[in-house]
Amino acid sequence: MVKLLNHNVFFIFGWVYYLLIPPFLGSMGYFMSYPGFLEWYMDFYRLNCNIFLDYYFIISLLLVFFLAGSLLGSRLRIKINMPNFKIGKIATFVFGLVFFSAIVFFIFQSDADFFSGYESYNTDFLGKAATFLVIGCFLTIYFLEIGIGIISIFPILASLLLCVVIMLGLGARIYFLLFVISFLMYSIKYRNLKISIKYIALIALIFLIFLIIGVLRVGLDLNFENLMYILFAEPMFTWWSAQTYILNNDLFSLIGDPAGYVTSFYNFIPSFIFENKSNYIINISDYANFSSPLGATSLIVSLLGNFGIVLSMIYIFVVGFFCSQLSIFSEKSSFLKVYYILICSLLPFQFFRDGFEILNKQIYWNMLIVPSILLLIICGLSLILKYPIASRK
Repeated sequence: MVKLLNHNVFFIFGWVYYLLIPPFLGSMGYFMSYPGFLEWYMDFYRLNCNIFLDYYFIISLLLVFFLAGSLLGSRLRIKINMPNFKIGKIATFVFGLVFFSAIVFFIFQSDADFFSGYESYNTDFLGKAATFLVIGCFLTIYFLEIGIGIISIFPILASLLLCVVIMLGLGARIYFLLFVISFLMYSIKYRNLKISIKYIALIALIFLIFLIIGVLRVGLDLNFENLMYILFAEPMFTWWSAQTYILNNDLFSLIGDPAGYVTSFYNFIPSFIFENKSNYIINISDYANFSSPLGATSLIVSLLGNFGIVLSMIYIFVVGFFCSQLSIFSEKSSFLKVYYILICSLLPFQFFRDGFEILNKQIYWNMLIVPSILLLIICGLSLILKYPIASRK
């Protein structure tokens, strides 16, 4: 069970949930009478058998190339030396207080309508709150891993839980799932939490409660069909972008337009430094011919639109290779262990539904660069508190 809990499992889940199930449910005519699906099916029925065959061939290639890269990465042992962060308990607690204060200030100075769900969708606020949440996840798991003590990390843990509540209140369930998956994976795979029937029942109950809340939230009757609607509406609406893309574009084009991928790195720059960065980030919807009425962009669109068929397979191969290498490095580095956990938590959902402007920021900025900088700051604070600068006479 523990060995099976790795990036391959999470990727396969996302592949099935976002790429395989939606067209299957569409072919069976599910949810046709539900809001938004009349238009969805108008686009779906424009697809023909040949287009479906091309689509299934391409997503099969994606799975094969990811697993091939993962297999190769698991067989190679590249040596890497990661520095050890020397961190003190007092410095961690002090930093946690500053981190918590920054989040509280950020929340109170915003004009977001909390607990409004999707009725008040403030993308700027959500983006910043998501950054705080991901960083909080990283720091909390890292400090738990190095055993610094629950009292020392209490302000950081409180910050993380506050962000989770805020994101749930604003309807950003994807980030709640990232939080849950990362802590479950850490507990099961690295803390040897024994999975008993009671834990499985508890997880299933929590999952059912969230489905029920989703049903009640949209004002539907509580029955099995409506529960399934809440479960599968999100991947099907995400696949809306895929079905319109495969209808209007050449799936086997050798060359894509990487403008969306390249300019996504502008998103790393904090808004207070580069206030108008969004004007320079090119979204794939600006140049690829597809429709995404509800905002989410399928991985198929992001890959083929940016890279074309050949580079898409190379990219997904590298992702699989990278994940396997991270898994190996995580055996000897607490930092890379936490990084690997967060990458795995990203794979089943966000990786298949968010564009590169979000994914690249998550993978490289929120989960790697910022935590590195913050841990270095805490290391410096630890040294100052351990060896205080002598006052000048």
